[in-house]
Amino acid sequence: MLETKYANLYAELLHIQKTYYVTFEWIELLYKTTLEELQPKMEELGYVRSSNIDVAKLEVQLGPILVSKLKGLTKDVLTEVPDTMRKLQELYYKL
Repeated sequence: MLETKYANLYAELLHIQKTYYVTFEWIELLYKTTLEELQPKMEELGYVRSSNIDVAKLEVQLGPILVSKLKGLTKDVLTEVPDTMRKLQELYYKL
């Protein structure tokens, strides 16, 4: 019985680890997309840090592909990071 418990905990840990790595890849992709695609495009369009930005207008200027990519990645990161941390905490308490 005890061996089964540890085997299950180990399997759960491996699953959480995989989720953590995927989440980290999303964070890296969001950072890279922001740095390599969004920032240059915004500079090209004449936006500066202190600019008042009309988000709807900016989304049209950036185009649907980049906007969709940024929104999707942001949503994934904001959803998965807390979820992964919660799962790690739950596993910790099981130990």
